[in-house]
Amino acid sequence: YWTAIREQLTALPHPVYLRVDYARKVNAMLRDKEPFYTYVLTEGVLFHANDCNIWPTEPAPVNTTPAQAAEGQMARFMEEIKAHKKRQKFYWNKKRCRLTGFEVRNTIEQAYHMVLTLHQGHSYPEQDLTFLRNRAEAIAPNLKQAWFYQTETYEEEFDLLRRAHTGTHKATEYEITEEEIGLLTYRQKTLLKMAQNLCTKKIESLR
Repeated sequence: YWTAIREQLTALPHPVYLRVDYARKVNAMLRDKEPFYTYVLTEGVLFHANDCNIWPTEPAPVNTTPAQAAEGQMARFMEEIKAHKKRQKFYWNKKRCRLTGFEVRNTIEQAYHMVLTLHQGHSYPEQDLTFLRNRAEAIAPNLKQAWFYQTETYEEEFDLLRRAHTGTHKATEYEITEEEIGLLTYRQKTLLKMAQNLCTKKIESLR
């Protein structure tokens, strides 16, 4: 099903970003001023009749130059990354390794989306880290260094991170240790720094 959807989106003349979520979750994110949906719902149109539908929000600011637009995009992604890192710290302090791994994984996803959006004008309707990683590394090959550096088991590490998405919710056999979290956190810090530097340079090139 999603393969067919992706093929249809690819055939469109303009890039389209598709995100599927539960309305109750969207409402909760809007209440908490999470940046993604607060930005997406730009017109302030009343969508809801009860708690099961989507709430309106304030119009997004209009950026006047490509550099300002890119700055706004980067700021929103960085806010999402910050929110995931906050939850990551909370779960780590509670010794809940599976949920900590899930939030580490979410920061990596947002970093790849940020790189793709700023460098090619759009990202993809994907949560698959392998898919996003391949496309981000095609644009910025040096991102590979976050996984290759000083390790012979980088693919196993990445697979552990990739499986954190389904592992948290569905796969009861999925486990991740404190030691593995520590290693993935190191990769996370490296990748986030590289992604931020790449996007900052892209913004400077637009000025």
